[in-house]
Amino acid sequence: MIDRAKLEEKVVEYQKREAELRGMIDFAEQLKYQSMELDRSLEVLKDYQGDKVYKIYGSIMVEREKEDVVKELQNLKNLLDNKLKELEGQIKVKGESLERLRSVLEQELKGA
Repeated sequence: MIDRAKLEEKVVEYQKREAELRGMIDFAEQLKYQSMELDRSLEVLKDYQGDKVYKIYGSIMVEREKEDVVKELQNLKNLLDNKLKELEGQIKVKGESLERLRSVLEQELKGA
């Protein structure tokens, strides 16, 4: 006989982990979007012929050297891409853990 309280506890744990996984996936999507936006900005700067560009910081616009802005955007893109790669690894691990918990729950529910 299965302890109903323990089974309910596992179901709640499964739902909690599933919500965490969805949050991680949503965050990964945001990082991908930001990375794509940086790619577009870098592409525009690549084609731009001038040496000076304007960059917005909060509510002000500042003139900057194109080369400095390109380096800054490339560094930011590298950071985002590394964070995304790490997050995707965590998503994979959490997804596998969630799948194992789901299998255990299914087995226990069949035996209930």
